Amino acid sequence: MNDHVLEHPDLELAADSNQTLNYKCDPNNFLTQLFGEQMPAIKTGFFNIYLSKGKIVEPHWHTNVTEMIVVISGEVTASVFNPFTHRLMTYRLKPGQVAVFPKGWFHWFVAEADHTYTMAIFDQPTPDIVYGADFLRSLPKDIVELAYCVDGEEFAKAVAPIRESVILGPPIGCRESMPVMRMTGDVSTSYMPPEYSRYCVESSYTTSNEQLKMETLQHVEICVTQGLDEARQYSAEHTLRKTSARSYLIGKGYHPSTAAQLVESWQL
Repeated sequence: MNDHVLEHPDLELAADSNQTLNYKCDPNNFLTQLFGEQMPAIKTGFFNIYLSKGKIVEPHWHTNVTEMIVVISGEVTASVFNPFTHRLMTYRLKPGQVAVFPKGWFHWFVAEADHTYTMAIFDQPTPDIVYGADFLRSLPKDIVELAYCVDGEEFAKAVAPIRESVILGPPIGCRESMPVMRMTGDVSTSYMPPEYSRYCVESSYTTSNEQLKMETLQHVEICVTQGLDEARQYSAEHTLRKTSARSYLIGKGYHPSTAAQLVESWQL
């Protein structure tokens, strides 16, 4: 079969993938691309993804392509939900290492180091993308109540700040928009996730005892909450081992949510 693109008299077989900006969060966090629109002869397509530590490529899936990410520099934690086993598969990737996200599988990844550069390569020249942010904000509150038996009004309030595709998160200014942590009894009823206070905006921490106390409590709260939930189902030894493992990973610099995902994937 003839390939009319290759037969075209103006055929180009070289291109610059840095020229077309897809999305920019700030000078250190942005995407450039090379797809069929930029280079008709290409049979695949890819994003160049540049990230600072703590930035996330938001949860999403593709309806028409399989994606492979290749870490060029820095480090990422990549997660993908397996729809057959209902298992979240999580991988810590360093330069030269790859992860594959099959077509239709929900996935995301987080930069674990500054100056992270990752290529996201697709098996088609034009990928379709469904962002988790768009899906969440499109769910009617009455459908959420009917399907999951949760408070529709509370769900609507929770997703109300999501007004557009996040693409690279967390959104700028998210720390100011999150609720303040309130401790009530053994579990906090509303708290700022530790990863927001650490990564969302640049902060200048002082070493006062009170600030150190609050910072520490925020970072361990997710481990405490998960440990209490597990203690109702498992033995004290099992709960202590998983809680200690999560705390150890957080101490090594992992996001609390990423640490939890990794420990769960180990099936201790």
